[in-house]
Amino acid sequence: IQDRAKIWEYLIEKGPMTVASIQDGLEWRLGSYQQISQMLSRCYLFEKVGTEKVALFSGRWQSVIVWGAIPLDIAARQFLDPRKHQIRPLSKQPAFVKKYVEDKLNEQNK
Repeated sequence: IQDRAKIWEYLIEKGPMTVASIQDGLEWRLGSYQQISQMLSRCYLFEKVGTEKVALFSGRWQSVIVWGAIPLDIAARQFLDPRKHQIRPLSKQPAFVKKYVEDKLNEQNK
């Protein structure tokens, strides 16, 4: 969860980028390229915003996904609608998401 929060904050601050750029920009070890890609593709806080062509050592080109962070007000909507079944319980979300949702719910209840 901590990795998701750090990557989300980084992408919000710096803008969309590839996994390789995220790994280069963050100075701590996140995991393998595949692990990060899987986490980004499964997490509602991130979205694919395009592709970028990168040169391989062989001289060939490959398309890689460019990831963006979804703004918190959009990403947290699913936790603010009480009619929806919670597939992702709020209790298991990063602290910054929980705080945002709790603040919004408190505002609604005033």
